[in-house]
Amino acid sequence: MRARRGHKTYQLGGLSFTSQQAVFKWMSQIRQSYQDGETITDQAHVEAISDLLLHHKERNEKVGTGVKRFFVDFAPDHPTRCFWIERAAGGEARIAKTTPILRP
Repeated sequence: MRARRGHKTYQLGGLSFTSQQAVFKWMSQIRQSYQDGETITDQAHVEAISDLLLHHKERNEKVGTGVKRFFVDFAPDHPTRCFWIERAAGGEARIAKTTPILRP
């Protein structure tokens, strides 16, 4: 994600977005296109989540030694669906909000 010519442009999964709202809408559409527990298989979706994760302040803790897969499921502490990481070395981590990730 990077700024260009005086305004913020978000680059995710090979696509450009001119606002955070556009990013949130697209990420919501991605979540809605998968069933609970389903692996995210569309390469553009995987790349977008990977791009978001690059900017996450807790990236190292969430990823560990690597990502086995991304999936969508409910969070145990609230009734919303989230993106999740299944780590290559075992265990899972929730990618909660995209808002802090998108802040400069």
